[in-house]
This record gives sequence, C-alpha cells and structure tokens, in this order.
Amino acid sequence: MSTRFELEDGLRRVLVTVLPRPQTRTVAQTILKLTESRPELGGWDWIIDIRQPHQQATSEELERIAAAFNAARSKQSYTVFISEDPATQVRCDQIGLKFLDRCHLVARTPAEARALIPTAMQGVF
Repeated sequence: MSTRFELEDGLRRVLVTVLPRPQTRTVAQTILKLTESRPELGGWDWIIDIRQPHQQATSEELERIAAAFNAARSKQSYTVFISEDPATQVRCDQIGLKFLDRCHLVARTPAEARALIPTAMQGVF
C-alpha cells in the first residue's frame, strides 16, 4: 500500500488516500511524516480514504499521532475516514479517546466526507 496526500490550505484540510500500489508507506507513517514537517497540520481537518486494503496503525503510532494532533489543536477538528467497513466506526470510537477536541467520523464517499465537516469552522484560524 502507498498513500497520496493533498493539502487544502484555504480550508485547513488534509486529504490522504490509500492507493493499491506500490507497497511503500502506511497511512500512519504518512500522517507522522506530514505532522513532523508541518506541526500545524495536526490542528487541521483530515479526510482519510481507507477503502483500499491497508495496514492498521500500531498502538505506538496512534500515540504519536495523537500527541502531534493534540499539540497543534486550536479548535474543534475533524477526521473523517472514508470506508465501507462497519468496524471503522468502532475503531474511531476507540481512538477518539486519545484525541482532544477532535471528532472522528466515517463516510462512504469523498463527497459525504466533505459534507460532514462543518464549513463554519473552516478558515477561522
């Protein structure tokens, strides 16, 4: 699995997509690399498309991601996972406890994911 990312600076949003090939970086590694190079991204909204098979983040990776996101928080933020797997919501509920002022949601399509993030919150900071 590999990932692609896009930054929407005006909306303070990061889009991460799991690609079917090549097998290189995991979603967690992509998030950690981005937040290490630009710590403020931890306070942005994230849409993560995980419809392709992917490797789950380890507990250590989740702790590091939560620390990066919590350090950068400045308002209510959202992470929306695009997934058709019913277990994704359960995982969101579990990891959500590690994050401050961040809501974890699940959508079935990219359009639905975008619609779940309140537009009134975007561009405030």
